Amino acid sequence: MKLNILTLILVGHCFLQLRAEHNHSSETLIRPPQDQVTFSGATDITMKSDDGSTHLCQSTLVARNPLKEHKSICRVAFLTAAHCVDSSFDAIEFSGFGEIKKSQLKLCRPREYARNKARFWKDNPSVPGDSATLIFEIPCDNNSVLRPARLAPLNEERKAALDHPPFFLQKRSSPAPENPGGGKRIQADIQESSGKIYHFHAPTPQGSAIVGGDSGGPIFDAKGRLLCPMMGSSYEYLRIEQKLKHPEPDGKSNRPVDPFDVSCDSRAIARLSIHLELFGMSNDPTQEVPSSQPLNSDKTCND
Repeated sequence: MKLNILTLILVGHCFLQLRAEHNHSSETLIRPPQDQVTFSGATDITMKSDDGSTHLCQSTLVARNPLKEHKSICRVAFLTAAHCVDSSFDAIEFSGFGEIKKSQLKLCRPREYARNKARFWKDNPSVPGDSATLIFEIPCDNNSVLRPARLAPLNEERKAALDHPPFFLQKRSSPAPENPGGGKRIQADIQESSGKIYHFHAPTPQGSAIVGGDSGGPIFDAKGRLLCPMMGSSYEYLRIEQKLKHPEPDGKSNRPVDPFDVSCDSRAIARLSIHLELFGMSNDPTQEVPSSQPLNSDKTCND
């Protein structure tokens, strides 16, 4: 099985992890009440190739809009990381929704991601633009229980607003190689917000870490609003370099875990909003898709 291991790690995040080890190893978590906060939309995905190879990530349901003239059919959109759908694949299995052939998908990836990847990939695998929108159509009663995630508002720089800390990193539900899954949310604080990439710090103890297979999963604010999809985690650097001080999480206990940092594209929601509008969609599930904006049009969404 070919597993995407959150490529962003390694050298690009080494300095962040060293700083985290020095400054945050003894932090104590103060968890806010979550019983009145709704977190929704997280969905495991599996990219499949006809040769049998697969790689695992996460995504977030961000829109489900009925077609105006065919109300039993809904156009849905998921947000994930661009690197999750960067390799060749023939279909995507969406947990709870079924398998969607690549030919049935509208895949929107910013050109900025391709340019930055070509320029910085070897030295810094965390590059701006690492977000992608996946759009397709299904019967509206297909997994009608899962609601689209609410989106964080944009600030004056068209970045996701960070005005409601703390923040939460969503783990995948199903297990993956070296990833126990479990769907847990890990509390984090903003570490760096001035550039095109947001960095979040997850202190210990929480019993879980963001590892391979968690890429593309949502980062929520304290109101349950989606900020961006995860590009990756410095925990993988510690794992690969054999620098972990605590045992790797087993998904069952709440024992101490090495602190780590997670990154995401700060303008992912702004790009998503453009993609939704382009295909007549909205985060508001009551809005219908006009017949004048068919999914099979030649409109490009990779600008």
